[in-house]
Amino acid sequence: FYEDKLGHNPLINVYKAIELSVCKAADLVICFNPYDRERLAKDGVSSEKIIVWKFNAQAERSCDKENILSRIPLAIRSRIENKFVVGFLGANYTLNIIAVKYILKISEKLPKDIVFLIIGSVAEAFKGVKVSSNVIFTGYVEDVKPYLAITNVLLNLKFTSDTGIEAKMFDYLSCGKLIISTRIGAVGFEHFPNIIIVDNLKDAVREIVRLYREWSTKIKSKTRGLALMGRDLYGEV
Repeated sequence: FYEDKLGHNPLINVYKAIELSVCKAADLVICFNPYDRERLAKDGVSSEKIIVWKFNAQAERSCDKENILSRIPLAIRSRIENKFVVGFLGANYTLNIIAVKYILKISEKLPKDIVFLIIGSVAEAFKGVKVSSNVIFTGYVEDVKPYLAITNVLLNLKFTSDTGIEAKMFDYLSCGKLIISTRIGAVGFEHFPNIIIVDNLKDAVREIVRLYREWSTKIKSKTRGLALMGRDLYGEV
């Protein structure tokens, strides 16, 4: 867990020893995935007291896009109107900074109708950085739910540093959105049907484009349907 922050610092071994001693002394150890269970067992924790818990998460009613839009600042609302919104949630630390760098590269090559909404204090690492017009940084926000609610899909682009379960996935799942995640990022959440697991950045981009095209087709069909309805009611002008 501490490897990302400490690198090759010898303190890693100290923290690992503390974690293992606590697990060995406990009567019950709960893991969120079988990989952590195997690791602990290899490190000497009795496998008989380790269980793997598959949790459930239900979307909250408050995460309704239309009802919650008024809680978003007008400056952001105006930029996402009639856009396909791809969200990312992250605090200002190394793995999130790396993920946002990936997003900035992606944003330059995709249609401007695809807007990347980067939620959280990770924005601090990109102050003064020139970004594409389809990238929005919210900065730190007290309540992330309204911002997650206005997205079409959420990203978890964690390709390195297997540091265990991803806390942001709980927030993502609470709003019932589609989630594009790497295998490392989805550890413990693989059983959720709304998670699309990708192996690399190219696959992530491919999934974003696929979902965008599906969304775009629905929008065009809806617009065409309304136009036909208007013609039937009022005749051609």
